[in-house]
Amino acid sequence: MGIPPHEERRSEKNLVREWGPTLLALLLIYLVLNVFLPVVMSTRSPLMVVVSESMVPTLNIGDIIVVKGEDNYSINDIVVYRSPLYRKPIVHRIIAIKDGHYITKGDHNAFPDPGTIAPAGGITKKDIQGKVIFVIPKLGYPKYIISQIFVG
Repeated sequence: MGIPPHEERRSEKNLVREWGPTLLALLLIYLVLNVFLPVVMSTRSPLMVVVSESMVPTLNIGDIIVVKGEDNYSINDIVVYRSPLYRKPIVHRIIAIKDGHYITKGDHNAFPDPGTIAPAGGITKKDIQGKVIFVIPKLGYPKYIISQIFVG
């Protein structure tokens, strides 16, 4: 026997009616976060969650940072950069600029980054993903907890 064709169509319409708006909203959120926002903010990672205490008290674990790519960076800017000596993005403050290289340091750290997690001469502009322009306190803590459980 089976389901009559008109009942099957009605069931499909109900499914689309129930789940359509949710799927559309998820697609829109995905496009905003992964396509639109990176273009507008001139960086591939415009939203990040702080995962260490190196910038305490300025930034705390679980804070969401909004990052924007810039043409120039200055002393006291908090930047996100990638180092060939460390696998994760680093969020630290620029404390000096020497010969076109940026010297960075976490506010909570005793020593500057060069020679530890950054090359001895400092980082270059191409290493910097962007400058922290806004902080949303603690909102990223659930993501931090999940990453600690599954990534370790």
